[in-house]
Amino acid sequence: MVLEPLLICAAAAAIELDVVQAGQIFLSRPSVAGLLCGIIGGDFVTGLQLGLCMELLTLDHVPVGGYVPPSGVIGAACAFLLARYAGFEGGYAFMLGFLAAWLFGLVETRLRHERSKWNPVIEREVLENPDALSKWVRRGFLQQFAAAFLFCMAAFFVLREIGWLGWELLPVRLRPAFSMAYRIVPWIGIAALASLLMPRKAG
Repeated sequence: MVLEPLLICAAAAAIELDVVQAGQIFLSRPSVAGLLCGIIGGDFVTGLQLGLCMELLTLDHVPVGGYVPPSGVIGAACAFLLARYAGFEGGYAFMLGFLAAWLFGLVETRLRHERSKWNPVIEREVLENPDALSKWVRRGFLQQFAAAFLFCMAAFFVLREIGWLGWELLPVRLRPAFSMAYRIVPWIGIAALASLLMPRKAG
């Protein structure tokens, strides 16, 4: 029981590296993360469903300039963890997962700001020894992986406790709203995708 959440967080952190650190071969997608979480956690359907919904909801969030979008990968992983190991209903787990995705976007923004401070030191060391670059690349990989892994684990434990507290305080008649919102998410994503694919009129 303990091993599976650890493996899921490690898998999500590894996939998250593909966003800016390694490869950039489109592995860093919520659908991929959800599928992998489902395989590891033994619930393929829930993992894939949460991953695809997170994919559709974050599809039009594009990292432009200094904007860091919510991490759909972390969101999908946290949503699956909350559904599978905290026992939350799918819609409620998904909404909490999206909160985790948004919060990790803030963490990622801070990480990038801190890494930018390395630039003068990296430039100086590489000028003296070109092989020093590999050391900084490894350091960047390790920092990003550790941050994503620790965040994913912390988000799971914190949101599990907060989630149950919020669920108990929530009026019973409002609880079905999460399931309803969850069913609407694919339509929101499809509408956003259609808008992106629709040809633009010149002028």
